[in-house]
Amino acid sequence: MNRGSLIAGSLVAGCSIALTSCGGSSDAILTRSFASRAAGIGVRYPAGWTLTTANHGYVPDPALCFDISHVTARQIVDLRMVEYLPPYLDRKSLPFYSARPSHFDVAAFRKGDNDWSPGKDVSFREHRRVFFVGLALPTSADISMRREVGQILDSLQISADGRCRPTSGVGSRGVPSPKR
Repeated sequence: MNRGSLIAGSLVAGCSIALTSCGGSSDAILTRSFASRAAGIGVRYPAGWTLTTANHGYVPDPALCFDISHVTARQIVDLRMVEYLPPYLDRKSLPFYSARPSHFDVAAFRKGDNDWSPGKDVSFREHRRVFFVGLALPTSADISMRREVGQILDSLQISADGRCRPTSGVGSRGVPSPKR
């Protein structure tokens, strides 16, 4: 075997290993996006996933920012982001919440005591705002699905302006607040 063939073969093998072990070819392409200036939030997600801001339950606080799901015949993945709002959120409590991670790790999600997500959750703060992300992920989910979830979360854009608003209950659109 000549030197050129050996180098070419090494490059092919190296590229193949890099693509399969690092997820280069299996990473999802985040082709869809959602942005809400009023909520001060934006996120990208792959085709085949569904995003809604409709709150199908009574969850006035925390306020639903969005719910992204991926449903197939074999599994249902649900990723829900909510914002913790005053008066329940005391601004003095902000230091107790971790800063937003530079990269979201699905393994960091823990079983919570919330009633707004059927799965595990993680909380973080950014721009003096506090968010919780709930993730219902089947144990059968493969590594590429876990990577997709991480990519979606890493794509989050949060501004200091805006708030996610409750879609049901006091403070929601179309529901009058009690008079004092």
